[in-house]
Amino acid sequence: MACLQRWTGFMVMAGILGLSFMMASTDAFAAKKDCAAKKAANKSAKPGEVAKAINAGKVDATVLSRTIDQAILQRLSEEKVDASPRADDAEFLRRIYLDLTGVIPPVDKVVEFLESTDANKRAKVVDELLASPLYGRHMADIWQRLLYPMNSENRRITPEPLTKWLEKGFNSNQPWDKLVSDLLTASGSQDENGAITYFVANPTPDKMVDSTSRLFLGLQLQCAQCHNHPFTGWKQDEYWAMATFFYKVQPDNARKAVQGGTLSVVESNKPRPKKILFRNRPRTFPRSSCKVKYQRCPAPSHTVRFWRSG
Repeated sequence: MACLQRWTGFMVMAGILGLSFMMASTDAFAAKKDCAAKKAANKSAKPGEVAKAINAGKVDATVLSRTIDQAILQRLSEEKVDASPRADDAEFLRRIYLDLTGVIPPVDKVVEFLESTDANKRAKVVDELLASPLYGRHMADIWQRLLYPMNSENRRITPEPLTKWLEKGFNSNQPWDKLVSDLLTASGSQDENGAITYFVANPTPDKMVDSTSRLFLGLQLQCAQCHNHPFTGWKQDEYWAMATFFYKVQPDNARKAVQGGTLSVVESNKPRPKKILFRNRPRTFPRSSCKVKYQRCPAPSHTVRFWRSG
């Protein structure tokens, strides 16, 4: 997957920048547009310097926070919108629990937090929640819904291996670029590597282009699939040029999977075959395998299929 790995380098950089703004400081919108806030923002590093620090793995949390705050304050100023008032402790605790774990805080934690006089109690509760297993599970649930289309085509595919793979990555504090790279270059069986569920659930090159461009590049390219994009400069040729990165990624081990094995995904140099395996007989895998039902469908890209050459 050498070509795909080289391509993910560009996508990873876009993902890093997007994640940086998603992890904006909780005090960003709380800061007033007074002299003190502007002074703190002006001391922040330039975006280019922060990007270099991120690549080198030497970014300072304070510098990154101020840089994000500066970008937000600048946009608020351009839009002539006043920043929201600072959240009180009770509101902050509820928000941070929902954001990082997906659940509201328990009563004992609320009482403990509200009674604490520690000036750094907000930062401490953030660190505590990030170290909780609930954080990885919550983030995995969010990304599983983004990576795994919930439609009738995937009704026989279980997303649990992908969710567990994501949960492990988030709870182990795996770098974002590493997680995305491993996802986009995944191969093997679903039992051994839950990341391949992403390819199984998006089985055709066009679906992979639509998904990866939206999630990791922040672009809506699907309108360029059949014609040049009507509202942007993206061309149809560029859409399908990107699709070639995924053209060789194909389901493998199809016959063994039907007999009770597990579906695998590989990168093959063979062209996509033209004949459908089990053309007239729908097959359902046992529950122990990846739970994909293969059957005939009027549209070629509407279902995952097993193929044979010739």
